[in-house]
Amino acid sequence: MFSKYNFPIMAKAIKSHPEVPLADNHRVFFRAATSARIIGFAASVLAGILLYAAAKLPQDASPGLFIAHLIFAAMFLIPGVLYLFLSAFVTRKKRWAIWCTYALGMLDLVLLGILFVTSWGTPDAHIICPIAGAFVVSIAVLTAFLRRCFEALNLSSM
Repeated sequence: MFSKYNFPIMAKAIKSHPEVPLADNHRVFFRAATSARIIGFAASVLAGILLYAAAKLPQDASPGLFIAHLIFAAMFLIPGVLYLFLSAFVTRKKRWAIWCTYALGMLDLVLLGILFVTSWGTPDAHIICPIAGAFVVSIAVLTAFLRRCFEALNLSSM
């Protein structure tokens, strides 16, 4: 019905027809914030599991294994906390928070891609690769919601 390139036409149509789905901006921001909260919570829980596993390593384990656990835990904990923090501002329709969440998602995709590729030869690849894949899919869904938030902000500013 509408082309995605006809923003002025869509804005005029939304003002005259409030039943158009894009007119309900609140739902778009709520979905993006909820998706960010779920990713943040899951990443924080996974980081906690990795820290617990690092603490329970045997005494004769190599120090490199302990450091690897800490790096992977930080790789999930820091973005997880940032997703939780930024989701509060995405709900409030703050453009900077949407940009930061989008940039964090892209950076997270790069880091998860590196994790995925470097873990292929390890004995725990059957555990790490599906987890990284699940995070990649969930971040892809988040970026789609964030793109809709940008469209909703552009339409509301017209």
